[in-house]
Amino acid sequence: MSNVFIVSRKPELMKELHVSSIVFLLIVALGLFHVRCLAESEAITVTDDLGRRVTLKRVPERIVAGVPFAVEMLYALGHPPVARPEIESAYVRPEPALKLPAVTVSHGTGPNLEQVAVANADLMILSPTFARFAANAQQTLGLPVLIYDIRSIHDVPRIYRQMGQWMNASAKAEELATELEVQLSRLQIKESTGLRVMAIFGAGESFFAFLPDSYLGSMVSALGGELVTQGVSPMRRGSSMGLFSMEYVVAQNPDVILIARHAPADGSSVLSPAEALAGNPAWAGIKAVIEKRVYLISEWDYVSSPGPTVIDAITHLREILYPEATLGSH
Repeated sequence: MSNVFIVSRKPELMKELHVSSIVFLLIVALGLFHVRCLAESEAITVTDDLGRRVTLKRVPERIVAGVPFAVEMLYALGHPPVARPEIESAYVRPEPALKLPAVTVSHGTGPNLEQVAVANADLMILSPTFARFAANAQQTLGLPVLIYDIRSIHDVPRIYRQMGQWMNASAKAEELATELEVQLSRLQIKESTGLRVMAIFGAGESFFAFLPDSYLGSMVSALGGELVTQGVSPMRRGSSMGLFSMEYVVAQNPDVILIARHAPADGSSVLSPAEALAGNPAWAGIKAVIEKRVYLISEWDYVSSPGPTVIDAITHLREILYPEATLGSH
């Protein structure tokens, strides 16, 4: 009889175990959902690159990228922005971002708040150039604004990690940052090569020298070179560029001259710094000119939109500075 009893109860026992397992899994799932909801609803305070402490009421879901590098970074982190800055389509990266609504961001008035409002955003990212407009955006729209500044090749992985923290995407951010650091380390030249570089930015007869603390300056340094800017002062506080004269260039007599031409927004044609400087007889006597080592570089990659393209930019610069070298020869 006991054998009959055991056999007859076995299906019921299995059913009870099955139901218990389902209940247990539901409890675990609800618990995880509860933890996630708490994490996403908790307010966090973020310190941006200007030292501003900004409170985010929850994990941002709708972000306006008011600077190009933020567009690329947010896509890479798997969290595309809801709007991007209005720039020439050729410079919009990645390609899917072309379909995003564009927000006008001008030096005179900052981001167009009407366009930002339409995006129904809960966060906006700007660069220090437009930091003075952050308070107005916060007061007018109740919109938190974070300011990020890429002044060095090392700022790119740093900002990835910081964005990952407040986006609940730390693992992905760490993966991207580490990959960049590994590639940068492979491209760097650890010892000085003694190469003296003059880097110029501008258009017409208005041009400036890149200083060592600029994004381009950090690349030249990482590649073993030296920007010849001794005695050149920033054109304003916090600027990474300074004024110089032709007499200064002649006195420094650089091995290489890099020129990033600024293209006017209205598309008008103006002289590049090289064309303007070449009008001075002293230009022909500079070592870099004599040896034909004056190079035009992309304003976009080295000035206007530093960021995730850092590997392409520094690889290209290395090829310019050391055209006969192979990777790993330094």
